[in-house]
Amino acid sequence: MLPAFNALDKLKPRWRVYTELISLYKNTDTPGGEFSPCFTELQRDFVMSRPTKLKDLIRLMKHWYKQCERRLKKKGSLPPKYALELLTIYAWEQGSGMPKFDTAEAFRTVLGLVTRYQHLCIFWTVNYDFENKIVRDFLLTQIQKPRPVILDPADPTGDVGGGNRWCWHLLANEAAEWLCSSLCCKDRAGDPVQSWTVPTVQMPGSCGVCTAPVVNEMLSYRSRGVLD
Repeated sequence: MLPAFNALDKLKPRWRVYTELISLYKNTDTPGGEFSPCFTELQRDFVMSRPTKLKDLIRLMKHWYKQCERRLKKKGSLPPKYALELLTIYAWEQGSGMPKFDTAEAFRTVLGLVTRYQHLCIFWTVNYDFENKIVRDFLLTQIQKPRPVILDPADPTGDVGGGNRWCWHLLANEAAEWLCSSLCCKDRAGDPVQSWTVPTVQMPGSCGVCTAPVVNEMLSYRSRGVLD
């Protein structure tokens, strides 16, 4: 049983909540993301604040995931569905950011990111950031883990990308097949639609990111493959 943790303590500064979380995580030797149930409200707010069409896209991706899950569940453990939700939000933030967009282009973009899972390093600073040293040092450790790295925007101990923890390659193979054959990725003439240009590494200055200079430099190196 996990120790209780109050993630929504209104009487504490946000940075203190996260420094206490990090301390508890390190001292209890629990797997990353085990405190996720404490952050359900923040996780829900992160998704529900999005435009209606983006939430529809998330539902589409979850439907695709369920189809893959039925076919692949005996072959290995797929990454959590929440990882795909976050990847979808990231694709929209980086590729469009508009309330209205082409669903086929968006769908193709997310599938493309899934096929490039070995390069993903994604995080947000809407709830925690790099200002506090304890949090910054912890985040630096997190984003240097084996890829894919997709940090829970509510709980920095939770890497839902998971590195080699899950069978991303199975999901990537499915995505590659859909990209080659699915009518969802083609226009009325039967030609493939264009995907958005979305980096696999969260870059300084992108949506939701406010990083310290040392983080900017590190991510710049990683985006060029220097630290891979």
